[in-house]
Amino acid sequence: MTLMETMDIDLQQMDMSNWAPPHKACHEPRSGGAHLSSIIAHLWFGSLPESDPQRKEKEREWAVEIGAEGERSYPLRMALGLAWEWLAAGLYPDMVWQPGEFERDGIIGSPDGLTYDGELPVIDEMKLTFKSCRDKDVLRDTLWMWQIKGYMAILQCTRARLHVCYVNGDYTRPYTPIYRRYVMEIGVEEREEMWTKMFVPAAKG
Repeated sequence: MTLMETMDIDLQQMDMSNWAPPHKACHEPRSGGAHLSSIIAHLWFGSLPESDPQRKEKEREWAVEIGAEGERSYPLRMALGLAWEWLAAGLYPDMVWQPGEFERDGIIGSPDGLTYDGELPVIDEMKLTFKSCRDKDVLRDTLWMWQIKGYMAILQCTRARLHVCYVNGDYTRPYTPIYRRYVMEIGVEEREEMWTKMFVPAAKG
């Protein structure tokens, strides 16, 4: 995976004046079957037993990633994440928001959005996080990258945009939210190798 562009988006009043509520493309309920999210969870925890200290640490990281640290905060964090997705999607009139499910080799993926460059889809993924953006190497964020690479493999495309709202910015006081947009590309060989050697065996396991 190669990071092609990192840009902090400074929203102006005109941006918000031109903003329009995105139209949800798919209203179908989540289907059964092997979903990419469950496969990623399986890969993340691997075969670590419940008593393994490494598993406890991975469970903590997973909870931070999905915003589930503390039952009290989880519903609000989830709602804020959905609100950010809705807001960000409305900034891009050409984006197909929540386009529905796509399947490859029995694995189902549901990206947040798709923007078409000609006939080729570009994955759009939105994240809201309380982690700092200071010295952030987004390509080292394993869970985010697995998810995006999985979607790219399912749709067999090579480009993605990641829209991140860092709620506390770089943790410089006073805390200021930062919207940072990343554009990344993946080579076909790298994408297919990851799909066939990592995701497909995990789905079968």
